[in-house]
Amino acid sequence: MGRIYCTDFNNSEFLTNLNREFGRRMPEYFLYDKSADDPCSVTRKLSQRFFNGESSVNSDMAEQFALLMDERSPMQCIRSAADQLAKFNDVYLFNFTKIRHGSSLPPKHADDLQYLFIYLDMPEILPTDPDYNFSKQMVSSWVTFARDG
Repeated sequence: MGRIYCTDFNNSEFLTNLNREFGRRMPEYFLYDKSADDPCSVTRKLSQRFFNGESSVNSDMAEQFALLMDERSPMQCIRSAADQLAKFNDVYLFNFTKIRHGSSLPPKHADDLQYLFIYLDMPEILPTDPDYNFSKQMVSSWVTFARDG
């Protein structure tokens, strides 16, 4: 599981169209135009977090846009599926937001797994690691959830 790469940033027409109506196109592109109570507010918050509050994007922001895609794009489908499943069973959504000690980047898809397992090319969390206690708590929380629901 790696970060999503946005090839649209190599397309000047995409950037022009996105920037022409940034406040309307962002909710459509990231699929929250019909699900968010206030899509404009969501767009402002995403812009602050990923684009330094800018209301337009450029090709230099491709990495930040990829981080946003990695975080946002699956959420609409996941929430829709959860709404449907909740009609028949209890449903629990998990949103991982912990920033690894020493990093300034928000977590991307599957970053939570490094706190549970020795995972792919991510560094092992040793007892001397500043995130060790967090890792222990996370493992304990998942074990409790698996056992008790």
